[in-house]
Amino acid sequence: MYDRRINLLSVVFYLYKTLKNYFFGFIFLLIWKPMLGLIALMSLVTISFVKYFTYHYSILDEQILIKHGIFFKKELHIPYDKIQSIQHNQWFFLKPLNLEQLVVNTASHSDSKSRIDLQLVSIKVGKFLETKHLIATGENSKEITNDNQLHEPFYQASSRDVNIFAATNFSLFSTIVLIFVLITRFFNDSKRLFNDVNQSLSMYFVILLFIAFILILYVIDFLRTKFKYHNFTLDLNNDNFRISLGLFKRKTDKIPINKIQNVIFSQNIIRRLLGLTTVNVDLINEKSDDDFKNSVLIPFIDSSLVKSKVGRLFSYTNKNAYNIFKSYKYAFWLFLRNTLFLPIILCILIILFRSYFLDSIFWLLISLVTVFSLLMVINASIKAKNIEVGLISAPHIKGVITIKDVRFFNYYTNFIVWDKIQSMEIRQTYFMKKYANIAHLVINIRMGENNKEIQCRYLKYDDAQKIMDWYKLT
Repeated sequence: MYDRRINLLSVVFYLYKTLKNYFFGFIFLLIWKPMLGLIALMSLVTISFVKYFTYHYSILDEQILIKHGIFFKKELHIPYDKIQSIQHNQWFFLKPLNLEQLVVNTASHSDSKSRIDLQLVSIKVGKFLETKHLIATGENSKEITNDNQLHEPFYQASSRDVNIFAATNFSLFSTIVLIFVLITRFFNDSKRLFNDVNQSLSMYFVILLFIAFILILYVIDFLRTKFKYHNFTLDLNNDNFRISLGLFKRKTDKIPINKIQNVIFSQNIIRRLLGLTTVNVDLINEKSDDDFKNSVLIPFIDSSLVKSKVGRLFSYTNKNAYNIFKSYKYAFWLFLRNTLFLPIILCILIILFRSYFLDSIFWLLISLVTVFSLLMVINASIKAKNIEVGLISAPHIKGVITIKDVRFFNYYTNFIVWDKIQSMEIRQTYFMKKYANIAHLVINIRMGENNKEIQCRYLKYDDAQKIMDWYKLT
């Protein structure tokens, strides 16, 4: 495959990507100066066609060759053994055309220079490239599994799990806070508008408007999550986990098993009650694609299946710890002190600037801060009861350390194999030593090109020292 062009439909994808990034700018320009908006749009179309005609790729015997550029011609050579992963993305309307997007991530840094984006090519190109990569890395070059072929995946998510996961997705919390701030600002800037309106009626109107926004955002986010993780499947393929997901845009990616540094089970409090668990992994390399940057191995799985499924992949995750260390028995008061600091500051600021708020908005803010404070108290209680460090022995492994933590009603369990630990340290301030001789245990692992800290806070110093001795002597 020498000196090929990507498919002509890629022009549409170039346009879509640019318009998506600068959508509000284009809309503003079209409203403010329609002629300038049309000129900008036509310029964008021209640039997209120029990109198409000046972008060529070649899949050679030993490497991929990319040629692009208008005034400055550039050539990018990537040997197959330097490829870290190949991601396949396919919109539903591209399936009858046998076209897909290929994203080739190299083994270098996680910036734009470490990836090749073949915007739209034949599915045969992806298969041929996968085969070349497998041969170059010394793996079994058997035929790449096609999504259309009938096979039994290692794990396939049920519709029930997808619905529960989508219904308990609280990623829109920050958006809700932003909308609340905007609504509050609007009503404070429009005091004259509500001078003739009963204050209680204004309060009800604000609450109803806020609830309506939340419901609309919730439905949108539910559908987005449901479509994104539709028909999630996980396969084992040549020492890699092969992940496929998506309804309208089908994504396929690989996670190399030997790059995994840490296995994490996570649940928010609702999913914990409903028996749903997420399995994440930390990798040596970071993906530049947003959908895989967190390295979600299994986004949702019935908690009763975690040991039977994940235990087959990582045997140490279903073993019991032979030694467990809990946090300091009065750690609740320390966590409470840390978490109530922000609500107290907010409450003081609201009271100091009360004259800037309508009475109804003022009491609404005070109520929200009070509810937030109560949640922080409950979270501190749960955190103090669930924090622990465990030591696990497993065949053919020097040892495994597991750390359980709770962060804002989200439960996390980390499993770290001994030889994946970069360093371990004990942190102790003068007051921690004087107060009850307690300390923080910090484990450092490699994640991408950076370091990741995993902490267990307010352990007894003697317990932290025992864990440190385990790390030194194992």
